[in-house]
Amino acid sequence: MGTAIILAVLADILFAISGVLQQDAASSTDPTYSLKLKLLTKLFSTKMWVVGFLLSLIGYFASFMALKYGSLTLVESLMILNFLFALPLADIIKKRRFNSQELLFGTVTVAGLVLFLISADAKDIATSYTATKVILSVVILGGAATCFTLISTYSKSINIKTFWLASGGSLMNTLMALEIKQIINNINKASNYATLAKLFESPGTYLLIPTFIIALILIQSAFQSEKLSWSLPTVNLINPLAATIIAITVFNGSIRSSWWALGFEFVGVALVTYGIIKLSSGKSVVIRTGAN
Repeated sequence: MGTAIILAVLADILFAISGVLQQDAASSTDPTYSLKLKLLTKLFSTKMWVVGFLLSLIGYFASFMALKYGSLTLVESLMILNFLFALPLADIIKKRRFNSQELLFGTVTVAGLVLFLISADAKDIATSYTATKVILSVVILGGAATCFTLISTYSKSINIKTFWLASGGSLMNTLMALEIKQIINNINKASNYATLAKLFESPGTYLLIPTFIIALILIQSAFQSEKLSWSLPTVNLINPLAATIIAITVFNGSIRSSWWALGFEFVGVALVTYGIIKLSSGKSVVIRTGAN
């Protein structure tokens, strides 16, 4: 578990840096590029966005390796720290001091996260990550992401539109984690090159890249808003919530379910949600500086 935590935190730091850089670049693009491949074409011509993109790839690798050592709920829940790391970076860009309120609500968020993870003691069942269940997850999460995206196209408020796009992108990130979990489990079961070849019979192997591209378009479209206060916090809250629910309901994962554990888990989730909401209302998450 220790290795999973270290790798997940490393991924958080990388995602925080890449998120700030990518959001800064995306917010400078033409709003009409939203949800179009043309948006990615434009962003790939922006130096700072490319740097952020490369950092995010390393972050994805670290988070996927974390899934080898830890449960889906553990790794995805730790992604909440992403936003906490992004805040001081945003302050540095804006040449602001990290104020006491941010420190207070950041502490509340971390305390809630620790309380939830200790109380839940989430566990995965490796054999449950079958092709059938991965395809079922594609239908559930992909369908929900599609609905969120459609809703966003009818949203007149930029903040509400950003929320729905970020929610859809976070569901696709969750789906990527599930696909990687299946791939990792297949690799662990492979004892030689012949059995390793079965890896390519896994739907997760073929769905990973399309899922990544869709997630990238949705999240970058959400980043077109000038504030991280509606995009990054949404991703960091929806992602672990979706991962926990899908892990338990579809993949037979488990968390402690005694009355005291459920109580502490609820309090932990409440503290995390409260902390993130309070942090996202701060001025420091407005980071637009102009991309190069």
